[in-house]
Amino acid sequence: MPGLFEEVKIGGIRLSNRSVRSATYENRCDADGKVTEEMIRFYRELARGGIGLIVTGNAMVHPWGLTAPNALGIYSDDHLPGLARLAEVIHDAGGRTVVQISHGGRQTVPDLIGGREAVAPSAVYSRAMKYTPKEMTGKEIREVIEAFVAAAERAQKAGFDGVQLHCAHGYLLSNFLSPFSNTRTDEYGGTTEKRTRIILEIYDRIRARCGKDFPILLKLNSEEGLKNGLDLEEAAGVMKLLDGKAFAAIEISGGIYETGLSTRPKIKARENEAYFLANAERLKKETKIPLILVGGIRSQERIGEILASGTVEMVSMSRPFIREPGLIQRWQEGDLTPARCISCNLCMSKVFEGPVKCYQEEKRKVQSERRDR
Repeated sequence: MPGLFEEVKIGGIRLSNRSVRSATYENRCDADGKVTEEMIRFYRELARGGIGLIVTGNAMVHPWGLTAPNALGIYSDDHLPGLARLAEVIHDAGGRTVVQISHGGRQTVPDLIGGREAVAPSAVYSRAMKYTPKEMTGKEIREVIEAFVAAAERAQKAGFDGVQLHCAHGYLLSNFLSPFSNTRTDEYGGTTEKRTRIILEIYDRIRARCGKDFPILLKLNSEEGLKNGLDLEEAAGVMKLLDGKAFAAIEISGGIYETGLSTRPKIKARENEAYFLANAERLKKETKIPLILVGGIRSQERIGEILASGTVEMVSMSRPFIREPGLIQRWQEGDLTPARCISCNLCMSKVFEGPVKCYQEEKRKVQSERRDR
């Protein structure tokens, strides 16, 4: 069976190894979502660290779908110069990269979008945001579909290797998939097929505009952890429908703002790692599309077991790369100790205070400097 450092080809993208940097909000763009020098430095370091595939932090496809301040934008041609430079920097450092394209849905609030109402498939109250979004009209759904397609076109023009549709973690496309947040009775709700329709329409239109060879990946919730929400069997039904399309790969995750699940703490032993693996094993039965697994992966030993199982083609991490951008290179050079990330989640809980960073690593560096004085 393949190992971490074996090459893999997904959707025409040849990758030097089977590691993925899962999309991570950086809080490093300017107020208009444009790439900054700080963002360039951040991704250059990641690319130099030997990661097989880098997925950018979720890039917003529409100005009224923002989920956080200073998030990457891809909703205007004004973003193209910065996006092109970002892709070039990653490629020049030997990396491969796709843009995660996203809309916040019921996980945004008026304060983030100029006082406008947040929109979602249905007007279902969000306990996390303490807000009830407006139900989208048919016209608004068509507008959002076009926004995703236009974003993919910009990613292609900018030189990225592909895009990843963000259909997880409670953002708009996962809102459509969830029986909890989508109570519509029109062509976009009521059955698994109808709830999945918007994603399949986006896929088809990207194919028509960007060509059959442009890689399209997808990030999928395997469960929400919410009563009446998307559960594993509902996700399996979605996977059956997705299997009819030529997605380059599907990354398996879980959870929404209201339930967490996606960034679990206390990953202290091998048995705590890969907490969505059983879900991936169930979903694998419904598809021939290559799968990527995210969720608490910390050691090369566990990665070896995961890849040997044949369930997934690649493994994905977020928090470990915040602390150690060069983790993959370290392992490749022979230091096989697990990732130094201790899953304290301070990087996630404090990300709105400034650029994402590892607070444990920052503390370690300060202590080291004091000892060296």
